[in-house]
Amino acid sequence: MTLTIRRVLGVSAVSDGHPRVLGQARLLDSPVRGIHVTESADLSGLLEGGELILSSGLSLTAALEPTRAFLDGLAAAGAAGVIFSFLSDAPEVKKCLEVAAATAQIPVILLDDRVRFVAVTETVHRLIYSAARGLSGLDAVSNFLSSTAASHLDLRELFSAIADMLDAPLVLEDSLSAVVIHQGLDPEQMRRFIHAPTASKNLGTGVRVVGDENWLVYPVIGHGRKVGQLVSTVGAGNPRASLGMQEVGASFGELLPHSSTDLALARQESLSTMVKDVRSGEIQGEKELLLHAAMLGVASVDLFVPIAINFKQRGSAVPLSTSLDLAAITATLQDTLRGSRYPAFACDSGANGVGIVLCLPSAADVEAALSAVHDGIGTALSAHGNERSWTMGVGTASHELGTTALKGLDEALRVAHSASTMDHSGAPYHRASDLGFRWLMQRLLDVEESRTYVHDQLAPFLDEPEYMDFIETYLQTNGSIAELSRALHLSRPSVYARLRRIEKVQGRELTDADTMTSLHLAVTLYRLGIRG
Repeated sequence: MTLTIRRVLGVSAVSDGHPRVLGQARLLDSPVRGIHVTESADLSGLLEGGELILSSGLSLTAALEPTRAFLDGLAAAGAAGVIFSFLSDAPEVKKCLEVAAATAQIPVILLDDRVRFVAVTETVHRLIYSAARGLSGLDAVSNFLSSTAASHLDLRELFSAIADMLDAPLVLEDSLSAVVIHQGLDPEQMRRFIHAPTASKNLGTGVRVVGDENWLVYPVIGHGRKVGQLVSTVGAGNPRASLGMQEVGASFGELLPHSSTDLALARQESLSTMVKDVRSGEIQGEKELLLHAAMLGVASVDLFVPIAINFKQRGSAVPLSTSLDLAAITATLQDTLRGSRYPAFACDSGANGVGIVLCLPSAADVEAALSAVHDGIGTALSAHGNERSWTMGVGTASHELGTTALKGLDEALRVAHSASTMDHSGAPYHRASDLGFRWLMQRLLDVEESRTYVHDQLAPFLDEPEYMDFIETYLQTNGSIAELSRALHLSRPSVYARLRRIEKVQGRELTDADTMTSLHLAVTLYRLGIRG
């Protein structure tokens, strides 16, 4: 089987980065004969033709012509295509790359999330080797499992790579026959699999009747005992193939040192990946989405509740995006949520937050369930120290999982972000209705006039944090000098001196209602992230 760019994009080492084809999608079936990592377009004499290029885009800028020249240089050197995985956000550079990709002579792919180039290169090398030898199915899997490329993959990556090579439905279950990861099933197969009997749980190879087909069950053996099983159509009537699948099961067992916990967390991650697939457009229909959820044990759900956790740094000049290990925090929350009374799982929800989907049956007490989630999160996050504060926002619950994934999580994140500016609020969690005018002001965050307004109202205090805190506390205390003095531990003469300076800069008295309202709006926009 010839290796193509399209097939490479389906390999987990790449697909986990959520690839987007920026240009020349019609060339995705071009053959890949090699892979090369570079930051330079000058590849004269280095390529033999047909190589897939990996680049971090370090040499790119927001200038269009140099970007076009970079892509033209790769094409001239014989590259089959290029995949970019940026080390930083660089929105202007990415926008320029998208424009240049439209007229490029090779496919241009951008990964939304960073990937490990070593995993991509070794996986592609092995696939090229297998294709060159004419290997397919279990022959390719057997060779892959003995390669160094396989040793770099985690459980989910290994599962996806093997499913790609088998080109057949593959399901990983725990010891209770609960699905952990699945791949390659069409909607009808998922529907039949969900209703198939799960009686075959013996240590040997068993048979699962799925619709009109016989699927084989292979044990996953870890540390000398059965910890789960693989279910697939591969191996029926073929003893050699059955032995190969048993080898695959043993390989998975080696990656499960804490079998039940590892598999439970893998299921949580499968649910999280399902939401990512919805948000990226890979799963579009509600019926198909519910089938995916039912495969993973989330069935008989009446209400999906979107939740977001927003984090703020306490007393530090270090930007939160550079100090917050969201991956570690998400893993901690997944571990906590897997023990929840009702199904709940964490998922990516932005640079400063984590999303959670809470799945409730019709008889559930929503407020009690939310309180339980809040308490569990508090206990879990205490292990990460108290240098960060966190706020829990709740979006509009829906009977549709797709609506929750696409709109509800975004709403919950905006709620959590707005609520994080309400330092005086003691509520455990917030909804949009709790935020008052702050919720409406979310609509102004992307309006250019908001930046001008904040500058006009608050300059020159924007570079003086103590004055920003003073103004905000003044507004919160409704101008009470006694409360302001106590809250900031300032003497009354110091309070009056600061008030006189602010009034001099503003050119009007702070006791004026319009002035207080204008300042309140400006400070709120500032706390929500607008900088003048």
